[in-house]
Amino acid sequence: MELIRAVRTAVGDFGNVVFPAYCHSCNRIADEGRWAPLLCGECSDSFPHCDQVVAVPRPLDGGHALSRFEGPAKDLIVSLKYKGLLRAGGAIGARMAIAPEARLWLQRSELIVPMPLHWRRRWSRGHNQAMTLARGMVKHGVWGRARPVLARVRATRPQVGLGRRFRMANVSGAFAVKKRAVARVQGARVLLVDDVVTTGATAAAAAVALKKAGAREVRLYAAAWARPPGS
Repeated sequence: MELIRAVRTAVGDFGNVVFPAYCHSCNRIADEGRWAPLLCGECSDSFPHCDQVVAVPRPLDGGHALSRFEGPAKDLIVSLKYKGLLRAGGAIGARMAIAPEARLWLQRSELIVPMPLHWRRRWSRGHNQAMTLARGMVKHGVWGRARPVLARVRATRPQVGLGRRFRMANVSGAFAVKKRAVARVQGARVLLVDDVVTTGATAAAAAVALKKAGAREVRLYAAAWARPPGS
């Protein structure tokens, strides 16, 4: 057993020398720090944690974010979302699972629901970043499973650059609970998981569908909070 561990350590050390990991924020070698091998030590130390409540519109019953959407956090989320860096989603999800201020919400939640993508966007990206985050949370201690009970039934234009009123109109009626999942949603305390919350308009539209299907409570937990346009 000790020999196997020694061989594995030697192979790992050799791999780190020949194929070093580079920081996805500053491109330096990422061989130390809390976020290695995704971030170097300096970027790990400057990761903009906030782990706090954020304002979201009704019918959401609350919103929470792990970090601010800036610096190394933004770089990791962009790499997850647009470059398919799934390891980043797993690592962020793991930290979402153990964030002290979010723990009460996680304990109360009976259903973990990732925000869905429209099938065309899901096909073009090859993955759903919210599902990757949710799976990372579940793997690292959040009770239950990530359940894709929501469907995005209407394609919408990206929310980036839109004001609050236009964001709400853009996603109105864009979500529905899948018929086979209605019984699971009824009476449940739902935790919606997403990558970035700005005004909360998209999550609120999803909450409308969940509440219509009988959800008792719907709260949003995002990896990061971005300052709304014009604020």
